[in-house]
Amino acid sequence: MKRRWLRSMRRLIDANIILRYLLGDHPQMSAEAKKIIEKGAFTLSEVIAEVVYVLKGVYAETSLDFVDCILIARNRLLHDNVITFDKKLNKMLK
Repeated sequence: MKRRWLRSMRRLIDANIILRYLLGDHPQMSAEAKKIIEKGAFTLSEVIAEVVYVLKGVYAETSLDFVDCILIARNRLLHDNVITFDKKLNKMLK
C-alpha cells in the first residue's frame, strides 16, 4: 500500500530544477532536470517568482520585464503557447 501511494505522489519541483532546465548551464544537472520535467512535474507560483528573479539577473541585458520572464518560464516548463506581438519576447519563446 505504501509503495503505491509513493508512486502516485505528485512531483513538486523547485527553482533549481527549473533553472537548470531553462538555462542548460550544467550538462549533468540540466539533463536530469529535463528528465524530471518530462516525466511530469508541477511547481508553485512562488517558485516561478524565484525563477523570474534569477532570470532577471541572467538576462538583465535584454531588459525583459517580470511578466515576460514568467511567460518564458511557463512556455518552456509547462509548454504554454504564449501569443504576443512583442518581437523581443517572441525570440525568447520556443
